Formats: sequence, structure tokens, C-alpha cells
Amino acid sequence: MNSLSSEQKPLFAKVVITHSSKELDRFFEYRILPGQTITAGDAVIVPFGKKNKPTQGYVIEVSGHASFNEEHLKPIRSAAPMGRAFDRNMLEVIRFMRERYMCSYIEAISAVIPPGVSVRSKEWITLCGPVSGLSGKIAEICEFILSKGGCAELRQIEAALGAGASKHVSELIKRNIAERTFSERAPINKKILMAVELAVSADAAREASEQLAKRAPKQSRALSVMSEAGFLSLGDIKKMADCDGAVITALCTKGYLKRTVAAADRNPNNTYVKRDAEKKLTDEQRYAVSAFEPYIKSKKYETFLLHGVTGSGKTEVYMSSIRRVIDMGRQAVVLVPEISLTPQTVDRFRARFGSRVAVLHSALSGGERYDQWRKIRAGEVDIVIGAR
Repeated sequence: MNSLSSEQKPLFAKVVITHSSKELDRFFEYRILPGQTITAGDAVIVPFGKKNKPTQGYVIEVSGHASFNEEHLKPIRSAAPMGRAFDRNMLEVIRFMRERYMCSYIEAISAVIPPGVSVRSKEWITLCGPVSGLSGKIAEICEFILSKGGCAELRQIEAALGAGASKHVSELIKRNIAERTFSERAPINKKILMAVELAVSADAAREASEQLAKRAPKQSRALSVMSEAGFLSLGDIKKMADCDGAVITALCTKGYLKRTVAAADRNPNNTYVKRDAEKKLTDEQRYAVSAFEPYIKSKKYETFLLHGVTGSGKTEVYMSSIRRVIDMGRQAVVLVPEISLTPQTVDRFRARFGSRVAVLHSALSGGERYDQWRKIRAGEVDIVIGAR
């Protein structure tokens, strides 16, 4: 069972913790609180260990029965920022990878999600009781925390006073002189940009642009650009219209534009590529494509070796076959021998298939990989290109 409504009956989740230790390569069971909607494949934040440190995990299974005394099970704190990490089909891939390649659950999961999306916790120590009359290491720790405004990260305390400071911090907590709290954040998330959009119709914007041409040429130019684009990031409109923020503010005040925010697309494929048309295949190319076609239509797995020297037209065979796959409403993965060949391959596929092409490889930044993965998961691309 993958999901249930927590209002119907008590629910429990089997969770894999984001930790590389072999001893932790197993399920940990948690209670799903009333009002929480938790499904297999969700990334969640759970209390873990003696300190109940907020830790990211992934739900593998949801059921109405607990393997242990449910009163002893900790509750799931919340959904993680990334939300749904994988669907039922990808969960089967994760299980297959773990059994086939003898890796851990978290290693298999890490292979299907982008790096940098796991929540990282910070442990904070805050003074909450009297500190007079203390001596020794405990007094030093309190003085350090006071120097930080009464609250300091445990890592800062250990860096300043040594790793052994942790046990003295625990003593402060036991004596109710200090308390421990946690904060968490994902290192990589959506990048938010300031943007502007038309507050009037495109026709009205063009008419206003003509009226402003003599007395406010910069406003006229910006409005002309926006009449064509409709929506642009603040940086793009400034660059394309060669204007500054004051021009945008003036147009917003006059009611022609309005400010908004938007998720930025950290796209590694941002160069212009001229579109090309489908090529007429040679007899040999048609023969190769016809050999693939029955397996494409029947969705049956098969391996083919396509022999040909460089420049003999193998890529055209791949693209023609992929066109058939896309026409069936499906997606394709293209693997190239090495990262250095990826840009030229991407450009060639973009020229043929347009912008619905994504790329994934280790040379991308964490933010770029996250945005590409997000677009793939949302079904916004037809082809994914990467290095094998």
C-alpha cells in the first residue's frame, strides 16, 4: 500500500535515512500524524537518534500496521522542501539497483535524485538559565555562547573549545542552563528572481510605447520589448531594453507593468541554436531505423549494435528513431562517451527537437542539475542527454 488518508486510521511509514553507514541501511518506522499526507516516494524530515536530530529520509512504504509498539514510534516532523522525490516506478528501479548492484538504499536513491537537495541540520545551543557560579570548561562554554548573543551553533562551540566540549554542553542541558534546538535547510532549491510582466494587453503596450517615444524614449523602448515578451526577469529587461531600474519603476507606477517573482531556470543550454529540418535517410539508415521500429512499438527491450565510422550518419539514425518514440508520447535518453562531446550533441538535438532537451552530467553546477532534474520530473522535456 503506497498511501492512505491519515484521517481514516493510524498510518505508519517505513523510512530510509539519508546516511551512508551500512548499519543504517534499513527501514526506520515512524508514525504519520493526523493531517499529514504522506506517500511512498516522499522526502520527509524525521527526528533521528537520541538527540532527535531533524534528518531527511525517504518513505519507502506506508501501511496501517506498525511492526513495533506504535506508542514507541516517533512521528514524522514534516515533508522535506523537495516534496515528492520519486514515484512508484522509480521506487522499483531503486529496489532493483540495491539488489543487482549490492549498494545501499541511500546510494540507489542518490543516483535518481539531484545532489544538494537533502536537508542539512544545524544544532544550536541557547542559554536559558543562570550562569553565575559556574567554573571550568562549563563556564568557558557559557562565556563563548554569551559572546555570540546567548545562542551559538554546536559546531562553533566545538571549533573554539575542542571536540570534548560536546559532553559539557550536554551537562548544561541536563542542568536546564541551556537548551538544544535544530534548524534545517536544503543547500540547493529553486532560485527566485525578480521579474516584470505586462499589466495591460500587448496592443495597449505597443500603443503606449509609440506615445512615449519622444518624451520618454527609454520607457518607450522597455515597453516595446515587454509588448513582445510579456514576461521577463528584471535583469533581462534591463539588458534587452538598455535601461535601469528607474525606468521599470516609472512604467509600473503608470500601470503598464507590474513586478512579480519567478523561479529562475539555471539552464546550461542557453545559447542560440538554429533549427534544422528532418533529413532524408539513406537506404542504410532506413534499414537500421526499420530494425528498431518493432521494438519501439511493442515497448520491448532489445540491444542493437550500429556500426559506422565517424560521420557515416549514425546520429541521424538515432534522431529519426527518437522522433518515433516522441510521437508515441514517450521520452528518450541519449548517452555520449564523454562529457566533452555533450555540448555538440545537445546543440544538434536542440536544433532538431527544440527546447525540450535536458542535459545531465557532473560538470554542471548543483543548481543547474537540480533545475534540469526538476524539468525532467515535471515532463517538460522529451530527451535527456548525458555522459555514460
